[in-house]
Amino acid sequence: MDVIKRDGRKEKASLDKVTRRAEALADGLKVEPIAVAQRVVSGLYDGIKVTEIDVFLAETAASLATEHPDYAKLAARVMVSSLQKETSGYATATRELSEIGILSDTYVDFVAKNQFALEDMIDYKRDYQFDYFGYKTLERSYLLKVKGVVVERPQDMFMRVAVAVAGDDLEEIRELYDLLSLGYYTHATPTLFNAGCKMQQLSSCFLLAMQEDSINGIYDTLKDCALISKSAGGIGLHIHNIRATGAPIIGTNGVSNGIVPMLKVFNETARYVDQGGGKRKGSFAVYLEPWHADIESFLDLRKNHGKEEFRARDLFLALWVPDLFMERVENDAEWTLFSPHNTKGLSDLYGAEFTQKYQEYERMGLGVKTIKARQLMTQIIESQAETGTPYMLYKDACNEKSNQKNLGTIKSSNLCAEIMEVSTPDETAACNLASMALPKFVTDTGFDFDKLHQVTKVAIKNLDRVIDVNYHPTDKIEKSNHAHRPVGLGIQGANYMVRLTLKPYA
Repeated sequence: MDVIKRDGRKEKASLDKVTRRAEALADGLKVEPIAVAQRVVSGLYDGIKVTEIDVFLAETAASLATEHPDYAKLAARVMVSSLQKETSGYATATRELSEIGILSDTYVDFVAKNQFALEDMIDYKRDYQFDYFGYKTLERSYLLKVKGVVVERPQDMFMRVAVAVAGDDLEEIRELYDLLSLGYYTHATPTLFNAGCKMQQLSSCFLLAMQEDSINGIYDTLKDCALISKSAGGIGLHIHNIRATGAPIIGTNGVSNGIVPMLKVFNETARYVDQGGGKRKGSFAVYLEPWHADIESFLDLRKNHGKEEFRARDLFLALWVPDLFMERVENDAEWTLFSPHNTKGLSDLYGAEFTQKYQEYERMGLGVKTIKARQLMTQIIESQAETGTPYMLYKDACNEKSNQKNLGTIKSSNLCAEIMEVSTPDETAACNLASMALPKFVTDTGFDFDKLHQVTKVAIKNLDRVIDVNYHPTDKIEKSNHAHRPVGLGIQGANYMVRLTLKPYA
């Protein structure tokens, strides 16, 4: 049985060679290379390529991770070793990607002028820090490809981000590269996807307002969503101002079909315009206040049963809840549903002003329907139990605690419900994200707060730079991003960090 080597030569398949390959990569791991090799050899066939053997070897090792987690590390080492045999390094990857027009001219020119200095900074041994799941995630979505073939190594990706974000200062490029490649912190997915590219869209979160309750407004907003999703952005969209089912349309002397058919269109757009051209699914979260007359059909959108024409299962649903609703749930009181076409201002107000306006509209008899607040709350809980949505965010608390009170009323959060910013028809709020890996700051003597302080300063400095070097899918995003310069620095691994330091916590 012959095996085809990387240079095209043939040689006989051998258990010893597969075993030696596994043993060479298993240093320091609690694994049995021979057991993995025996499983691999039993599945070989005549004419198999060594690259395919590597994949089989990695998959076999990964399947044994339930016996010991080190098998997942072995699997990753096999894949990294294979990738490094198949690729030539940073400068070659840059040239190949440049030839197909992916990279920006500015980035390519800088790399060409500083090739040797940049390559001297790169430590390819750090590629072996990933486990199998981490490596495969990078391979699937993050490492850039030419004709479907990965040409970047993980360290090449980190250097691409460092050059794109840190600018032309080689020492700051080195500083950022080292922190990224050693795992102290990471920039967000769009930054890793798009840094150095012609469409260098590096922001993560976008909060959109429905521009207006009209065909032009709805479809202009849809276009903005598509442009954002195309460049790997996640979307939070509030639709409180869209008239409810049965509301009059003066221009055509007809009546509205409500929000459900409209959201079907947004659902299909999220499916069609996936993030970065197939790197990950398009993701839209849609926010609605619970006084909207279409709230009940909104809650059914993701349910597994019911007519398909009334379902939009790829959207994430969220409620923007005023305190008044929760008070009426608590008091088992009635709750009035309105259409926003004749109850202007409800989504613009919060706190006492909202309550006053809401009660005024009730007294005026403008309600479309009145139900028990607890009945609606039951429907919300049933939807959450079945579908995991809607998210619940509290309008009054979000606005009372906002440091953007001077700019207007916050009307929604983002896709992941952790960012609160003002968005208007003229400004699409964005946020530029990174995350600190807390376990990396644990030392033999405890937690290194000085290192945390140093890395935090670097991360914030580079997040601010992201805003300046960013490509903005729309003018509304650019206006908001430069006016407010929002950044978000999160943490990960907090529980593991506490366990490593052996500190009790509650």
